[in-house]
Amino acid sequence: TARNGQAGVYSQDKEELLIFGGQDSILNEQFNDLFSLNKDNEMKKLEFNLSDGMPYPRVRNSHTFVRDDKNQKIYIYGGANANDGPLNDLFEFDQKENEWVQLLTSGKNGPEDVPPPLEMHTAHIYYDKN
Repeated sequence: TARNGQAGVYSQDKEELLIFGGQDSILNEQFNDLFSLNKDNEMKKLEFNLSDGMPYPRVRNSHTFVRDDKNQKIYIYGGANANDGPLNDLFEFDQKENEWVQLLTSGKNGPEDVPPPLEMHTAHIYYDKN
């Protein structure tokens, strides 16, 4: 499906591009699907067993999507959707276990420190050398 506002990360060890979410502005549809595109140009939609109550990110666009190469985990933060507006939820996808986890965000000094709802922002993984 043609879309905008999606986000992608490259997984060097798996040699694939992962693409999450986005929207089709013409049809007014939003998505929360995850696709992989491998080095042979083969695209597939990744499927999950959500019947066990596994949390899964809501539909969204304009979110960040970063990969922790050391631990083979991917993180989605924020974005927006038509029903909820800007979002401040954080999800982790473990590529080894094929599982989603919603990470609860809390502030050092209370609720005022919780990351604000953001869309059209950036995020990066930083590895401390110490």
